[in-house]
Order: sequence, then C-alpha cells, then structure tokens
Amino acid sequence: ALPHQQTLRATMDWSYELLPEPERMLLNQLSVFAGDFSLEAVESIFIGNNETKTNTLDLLTALVDNSLVVVQEGNIETRYQLLETVRQYALEKLTENGETDTVRDRHLDYYLKLTEEAEPKLRSAEQLIWLNRLETEHDNLRTALEWSLGRDDAEVCLRFTGAGWFFWGMRGYSKEGSRWLKAALEKPGAEKRGAARAKALTGLAYMARDQSDIPASQNAAEEALAIWHEVEDGWWLAFTLGRIGSNLLIQGDLIGARRIQEEAVQIAREV
Repeated sequence: ALPHQQTLRATMDWSYELLPEPERMLLNQLSVFAGDFSLEAVESIFIGNNETKTNTLDLLTALVDNSLVVVQEGNIETRYQLLETVRQYALEKLTENGETDTVRDRHLDYYLKLTEEAEPKLRSAEQLIWLNRLETEHDNLRTALEWSLGRDDAEVCLRFTGAGWFFWGMRGYSKEGSRWLKAALEKPGAEKRGAARAKALTGLAYMARDQSDIPASQNAAEEALAIWHEVEDGWWLAFTLGRIGSNLLIQGDLIGARRIQEEAVQIAREV
C-alpha cells in the first residue's frame, strides 16, 4: 500500500484496539447499514454477548464520542452514519469474525418488517408520513433486497417486493421496482402459487403499466388474478381487476373495460 494508506490503516487499527469489546462488536455490525440509520434499526441488528451489559444507546454514544459514528440531528429522529472508510474497515472485521451472514439476515428481517408495516399505511391517511420514512430508509431497503436475492428463501423476496412496490410506484421508481419484482419472481421457488407471488405479480402489473408495457402488465395481472381467486382474497382481487380493466381501456376495449371494472366495484363494495 502507499505510505498514506498505511498510515490510515495504522490509525484505524490503533483506534479499534482501544475500544472495549462490546463497542468493537457494535461497530462491526453497524457496517451492514447503507447510508444513515436509526437507533431502532441498530437495536434490531445488534448481537451482543454475555459480557455486553451496557445498553445499545450507551455503546452507540461511546462510538460517537470516539468519532467513529457520525450523528445527524433530524426534525423527527436522530440518525447515525459511518464514514465510508470506517464502514469498510468495520465490515472487514465483521467478515473476519464470521458474523456477516447473521447480521445481514437481521438487517434484512428489520427492513422487511418495516416495509410490510408501511404497505397498508400507504393506502391510508398516513400515506405521506410512511412515504417519507421509506424514502429515508431507501438505501437500506436496497441493501436488504440485494441480500435477500442472494439467499435461498424466495418467499422473503416476494414478500419484500410485494410490500415495497406501492412506495416505488408513488415515488417514481417504477423502473427500479420492476427490476426488483422481476428478480424476485424469477428466483427458484418463486413459482409457488400463493399470496406472496400474487402480490408481487400485481405490483409488476402496475410497474409495467407505468412504463407503457401493456402486454407485460396484462400478463402479470391475469396470473395474479387467478391466484387471488384461489386464495379468496377479495380486496386484492378487486384491486387487480382494476388494473386489468384500466389496461383494456387503454387498448380501446371500452366494453371489456366496463365489464371488468363493474366486477371490481361489486367485489370492492362487498369487502
């Protein structure tokens, strides 16, 4: 390495060795975050040991005091961030300790739950609040999604993308959303027919429509519709029918569009 790089590495080594073991553990595990993160997220991913008696906030504060974590004061909550040099160093240590998979799985679990919690809120009076929250967490959502695609569990990918597409559509990320949805639907095991696949297909139908790909939108919506009939979910059945009806309208089939939309309205009123 160049001399100045050797000096930087030596400085990082020196700072790291001065930390108590619980603080080292937390610093290593913070390296899985992309961009900034909340205290709640930190508490969800931190894995301590029997010697970790101090609470997570105290450990995080100690890392801030040692200039290893940066504080960002916001209007709603305080957020934290690692400088990229520190993050890369900590990620090396996490990898050396063989903890990467475990911590990234916990990171994925937290952001999957957050996205699933947000989904119904995006169809409520709290829509703007949750859109802004997901926007704030977007880098971490992307990181968690990328990790999920490399795991064996197709169901998790489908759940994540199925819950996330409302956000992508409302905030103008249709192309990105389509890429995530297609990747999830193409994973081995994703062909299993169930609500998770149907929700992702419905999302793909909406994303494709936003990009004016009506045939792709219609194919995805029709497969989703068949599954919603099988699982007997009236809300999503009506919602997906609405997409099919709108596609027919765009294609100039006014009679077919009206028939489908009237069916959607009838089911929607029932539920």
